[in-house]
Amino acid sequence: MASEKLRCENCGRLTRYEAKGLKSPMVDCPVCHHATAVEARAVAKFVITAPRKLRLIADAIRGKNVNEALTWLRFAQKRAAKVVSGVVASAKANAETAYQMNPDNLIISTILIDGGPVLKRFMPRAMGRAAMVRKRTSHITVKVREPISLEKTPKTEAVSQATAVKAPPAKAKPVKAKKEAGTTSEKKKSVAAKAPKEKKKKSEA
Repeated sequence: MASEKLRCENCGRLTRYEAKGLKSPMVDCPVCHHATAVEARAVAKFVITAPRKLRLIADAIRGKNVNEALTWLRFAQKRAAKVVSGVVASAKANAETAYQMNPDNLIISTILIDGGPVLKRFMPRAMGRAAMVRKRTSHITVKVREPISLEKTPKTEAVSQATAVKAPPAKAKPVKAKKEAGTTSEKKKSVAAKAPKEKKKKSEA
């Protein structure tokens, strides 16, 4: 199987990888070492349906699980749902066959509805005139991927422990003994006892 390209979400660089021997749903960028999720995609071009009608369906299933989205599209009361359902099923099959992904865990990460060329037709009207009928076409792009697990690996845990700054132990504050305040009568006696002593010192001087 030929190598494929994946654009880094951080720096925008294209990275080549082998989809057949891929062991992880993440690919590391060789420049910025940012991990980008691998996505399987399916494209349908020149679908004769207006983009406005298809976007109503696309907004409803964006970010959902693939199996849940297919069930929802099966019972949707819209003619455009049948077209989108075929593209989502194709993306699911590509992820299972080419990337060995678990089809039960896939989510719709990206779904794009782009406008295509407009087919111009004419309808005869009264008094020999002709009215233009615009038949709009669309391009549908669906990308699916496995959810990214946020569990810490032993390597990341060791790095986080090494870089963690340990806070210094809190010092115990010394407890000061509270002085018992005397009564007002005791304070008056102490002031009265000090007053004659001060008068004697002034007379001697």
